[in-house]
Amino acid sequence: MVGEEVQTRGICGTYSQGLDWITQSLGSTDPSDSRPNSPGTQRWTADEPERRRALLWLGSSIGNFSPQEALTFLRDEVRPALHAHTRILIGIDNCKVPEKVQLAYDDSEGVTRQFILNGITVVARALGLPESILNPSQFEYVSRYNVGMSRNEAYLRAREDIMITTPAIEIAGGERQKEVVVRIKSGELILMEHSYKFTDEEAHNLFHFAGLRVVQSWSDQSHLPADLRLSTGPNHTLYLVECPGFTFGELPESVGLMKVGRHAKGNVPSLKEWAAIWTAWDSVTMGIIPEHLLHSKPIDLRHICLFYLGHIPVFADIQLSRYFKVPYSEPQKFSEIFERGIDPNMEDPSQCHDHSKVPDREDEWPSLDQILKFRDSLRDRISNVYLSIGASESDGDPIVLTRALARVLWMIYEHEAMHLETLLYMLVQMESVNFPPNFTPPDWRSLSRRWDLEAAATEDGRSEGLIEYPKQISLQVGHNDRESDDNRLSFSADHEFGWDNENPARVEIVNPFMLSPKPVSNSQYLAYLHEILLNGSSLTAKDLPASWKHDFESSNSLNDIKIRTIYGLVPFPVGQHWPVQASGRQLAAYARARGGRLPSANELRVYFQDSPPGGLMSSIGFQHWHPIPARGPTKDEDGTWRGGMNGGVWEWTGTPFDRHEGFESSSIYPGYSSDFFDGSHWIMLGASWATLPRIAQRKSFTNWYQANYPYVFAGARVAYDY
Repeated sequence: MVGEEVQTRGICGTYSQGLDWITQSLGSTDPSDSRPNSPGTQRWTADEPERRRALLWLGSSIGNFSPQEALTFLRDEVRPALHAHTRILIGIDNCKVPEKVQLAYDDSEGVTRQFILNGITVVARALGLPESILNPSQFEYVSRYNVGMSRNEAYLRAREDIMITTPAIEIAGGERQKEVVVRIKSGELILMEHSYKFTDEEAHNLFHFAGLRVVQSWSDQSHLPADLRLSTGPNHTLYLVECPGFTFGELPESVGLMKVGRHAKGNVPSLKEWAAIWTAWDSVTMGIIPEHLLHSKPIDLRHICLFYLGHIPVFADIQLSRYFKVPYSEPQKFSEIFERGIDPNMEDPSQCHDHSKVPDREDEWPSLDQILKFRDSLRDRISNVYLSIGASESDGDPIVLTRALARVLWMIYEHEAMHLETLLYMLVQMESVNFPPNFTPPDWRSLSRRWDLEAAATEDGRSEGLIEYPKQISLQVGHNDRESDDNRLSFSADHEFGWDNENPARVEIVNPFMLSPKPVSNSQYLAYLHEILLNGSSLTAKDLPASWKHDFESSNSLNDIKIRTIYGLVPFPVGQHWPVQASGRQLAAYARARGGRLPSANELRVYFQDSPPGGLMSSIGFQHWHPIPARGPTKDEDGTWRGGMNGGVWEWTGTPFDRHEGFESSSIYPGYSSDFFDGSHWIMLGASWATLPRIAQRKSFTNWYQANYPYVFAGARVAYDY
């Protein structure tokens, strides 16, 4: 017992036995009950979040696995054993400095040497051999660090010729294994163990591709001030890991497939990807939104929440029905209500693109049950399309996967992915939603303490100057994906689909410029607002980002600001290092006050070439349900800036969203882009914490919003003319 609220238990056995016990026992309602579950035993439910278990796997034992073995073990053994309320704390050695590793495994006091040599004593005891035949004095300890494989190798070298006769033993089935003679030559090495080292980035990649989520981590460096931190990074880290409610992307079979771009960036999503996004959609719509708030409208210029529950399956139904040339599914009134949402002009809401006419009264809307029934029927329809592709005629009506059908399936998927994110923009504005189910909520106090230390270390350790691009650059923008070619070309698994504004590929010239290494933070934006007050100007609600909440009736000036998250309001100090999320016009004003401007879209694309927003350490794909502090890039020896991470927000540019040379409007989704070529929408690039990897990793993807729209998960950098 640790304190009064934490109970500890030990597990004695092999890994497989321990995981079997975890799988069978940790689903019981009573935390003290270690008995296997019977079919009738109640499992933990979402309304019992306080009953959580954490397994401790310390000592960097995972390093005894090769990277491939570690991936397989985590993916196939650990992940299935973790219930929604069971996490695992894993210790990993991060140090790859040969001299330090050598010292750790060949210490001056000989502790490790004695530990490894004791293995001979254990073997002799197990085989019933006397010391005269086998004993530690016959061997010497050899430790070496294999730089190429990032592992320490512990050996025993025979000091003399040794001959061991193992006794006959009885094996499974009553058979007997004959005695075996083992000869070891003098000088021969016996491998005792491997101990692989993983950098922090490699550890995160390992967990990610095993389908696990890092909730939080603690290293031997994270609590230290800048002058005491190691330039080589942490030596050891503890990772608190869980099996989240959903993950995106196929889980790789081998370490060789663990790389950015494994997600089918622009091709047909797999059924596993559909299952993941449906789980994510249901987690948000049925888990986060309380049912009594489905008719609420968190953002005035958007529909009620319920609309989007109907819009997603109706969009899918319309696209599939048009492709297969069949009537829309019943009830057909759904297509009239839910076909298209709204994005009215914020300065004049009477100006709006074509959209569906929705009911005026709450009792005129379809019921939730009707919408969910329609949703489920469309999911079945999508699944049946996949099952019919390549089927034989004896199995029913086979479907040929044409390029046009592939585009429809891709479009339905990404449309749902984008609405998943935009729905969260709305929900963050509400203060009474549920926490995301099957994701461990953040420990704000612990995280903010860590973020403060990291920020102080960055500020003390180096001055973050501007990123300079002193030469003119030829930049390739977009990709080649003409929708009008779909009926002429066959389907290719290598083709990358995109929205109409991503086509065609073209080369554009970018003049020299300079760019801030990180997006503007909440604390920087707050300092800017204080400057406005000091200059005698007053502030209104329009001056504050919609991601903040401040009581203007308060006498406390700007000191009681809170930041909106899906977990509710958090004190400003918790998120002070996060990128500020504000409108494009608000951030453009900040940039002007700093003597700069918002970057152009192509300037930001230049930066993203070497620090892509969809990198493996980027905050995308629900690794977090909130922004995190951004990390500036470092300059490589070749002058390239790499390793930056923007904190999980889209980034505004000052470039109006408009047609470009070679643009062709979509015929299956008319107006997707062209309805917004009005001068009031600005391009955004990158990705947020709620953006799917397949979108974040497609370089040609372009987002846009009205420049004064304040609700999007978007920040900005400051650019300067060179």
